Amino acid sequence: ETRSRLFNPVPLDHVRVIAEQAVSLLDKQESIEEHRRSEKQALLGTMLSMIVHDMKNPLSGITGFAQLIKRKAAEPKVHEYCDIIVDALTRVERMNSELLLFVKGESIELERATFSLSEFMKSIVNMMSVACQRDGISVHLTCPADLQVFADKDRLARVVTNILSNAREAI
Repeated sequence: ETRSRLFNPVPLDHVRVIAEQAVSLLDKQESIEEHRRSEKQALLGTMLSMIVHDMKNPLSGITGFAQLIKRKAAEPKVHEYCDIIVDALTRVERMNSELLLFVKGESIELERATFSLSEFMKSIVNMMSVACQRDGISVHLTCPADLQVFADKDRLARVVTNILSNAREAI
């Protein structure tokens, strides 16, 4: 009689039913959480799209004023500074465009071209020179003038700028 109580199949059926219900509830809860995450991501994508779109007007205004200052100014140094501003703003506008493509789920293509590494590096160093000088850091560039590279200029600019910014912050 003791043996039949230990191996009674009826209580095991109850345990199986309870376990199946628990698994079902956990699956439902996981599905609800996944749905919430999807809704949050969709909302984030919508907000990001709006922010990027709203940034276009101020960026265009700044670019326009930098170009106007360049046309009105007689000093070559002012022309150089305006070019640096316009180049930086153009990169920001491209980053915004990439963000919009990303939010829409579209692929982002590399825009490779051949360009002078020396001229490229000079423009990056010029752009960063004010911040470096403010921090008492001098930057010296040594690069062969005839060296050409085939790369995505904007992405390479981001990499080099980040490396220089990190180095400046570390000093």
